[in-house]
Amino acid sequence: MKRENFKSRLGFILISAGCAIGIGNVWKFPYVAGRNGGGIFVLFYLLFLVMVGAPALTMEFAVGRASRKSVLGCYQELEPKGSKWHLHGYAALFGNYVIMMFYTTVAGWMISYFYRFLANDFYGLDTEVVSEKFSNMLADPREMLFWMALIVILGFLICSMGLQNGVEKISKPMMIGLLGLIVILAVNSMMLPGGAEGIKFYLVPNWEQVKKVGVLNVIIAAMNQAFFTLSVGMGGMEIFGSYMDREHTLLGESLQIAGLDTFVALMSGLIIFPSCFAYNVQPGVEINYATGEIVSLDTLSRMQFKKGLKAVAMAGIAVPERFFSMLKAHGLEVRPIALPDHYDYSKNPFKDCEADLIFITEKDAVKCRKHADLKKDERIYVVPLETKLDKFLVDFVEKKITAAAKKSKEAVQQL
Repeated sequence: MKRENFKSRLGFILISAGCAIGIGNVWKFPYVAGRNGGGIFVLFYLLFLVMVGAPALTMEFAVGRASRKSVLGCYQELEPKGSKWHLHGYAALFGNYVIMMFYTTVAGWMISYFYRFLANDFYGLDTEVVSEKFSNMLADPREMLFWMALIVILGFLICSMGLQNGVEKISKPMMIGLLGLIVILAVNSMMLPGGAEGIKFYLVPNWEQVKKVGVLNVIIAAMNQAFFTLSVGMGGMEIFGSYMDREHTLLGESLQIAGLDTFVALMSGLIIFPSCFAYNVQPGVEINYATGEIVSLDTLSRMQFKKGLKAVAMAGIAVPERFFSMLKAHGLEVRPIALPDHYDYSKNPFKDCEADLIFITEKDAVKCRKHADLKKDERIYVVPLETKLDKFLVDFVEKKITAAAKKSKEAVQQL
């Protein structure tokens, strides 16, 4: 059976870019950029993308196009006799299976979210409650299995239709739609009140943050991101390269795919950061009370999981349960301690606390200043907690005020 080629060059570029574009672009790139000095990180990233990322992508395409084989068969086809290059084929095959396990699960989450969105399941809910719904889904293995199975079935169905009539025909309009949606969202975010501050945070070089993180760490983070974002090294791009024709240069195709990938990464930052500043959501500002280090809750959650750390959450606010729920929504296992509202912290409540991580609110942090010894306690993290009014309550109050104003106006007119 003759091996298919892509029907068009656009199809090859969009599908290959679709493989490269993923969570690393939409979520990781903006976070890592903000964490490592904004514009400085972006410059290093672009440098490594051209110097290292694009050449590695070109080499992977070259192996695929020369062999016209699978990720396992390509090395067996091209390796010199007696060499061991074929062993990497097994590693690449295993890597593709693992990443498919990951992405079929994550894609299932997205389909679940989209279904809930269509069902109007999130109407009137704040971010903490929505996060709690996500946590409840993760705790339900049957629901997780259902959405993952749906993704797997759809994937097999599309692949069974062939390269041109299945994968290419479905992927092209979806990728074009994705790129258009990203541009629309980025423009909308930048036009929001306060969005300019988000752009400044994202793209203007922050030398203070670079000094805090360390120049070498910024460079390493940029190099890691350049490799991570292009999905090179696991053989996925080799698979696409095996369907390439010989009418176009390998380097030219690699640069176009890297350019599209970088475009999505940069646009994602222009969506996220202006929106954060417009809606008073401070990006990545879980601050260590003693050192001032900025760490995200997700990072602390992964650190807790890997090292088995004990965590405690203390809050002397009116409704501490919402604070505890927010932490749990980020995957943190915390022992909640609800202190009385307006607790004065006359005594140090952390002195005998057996915990590796302690989370408090900004309100509690202000009152903790009276204890000088707490400034050396690196276990304590201050987490901003935004107060939001329920939408139904806002609508109710607005209607009451409007009705009262109308009655007052009628009474004045009668006089």
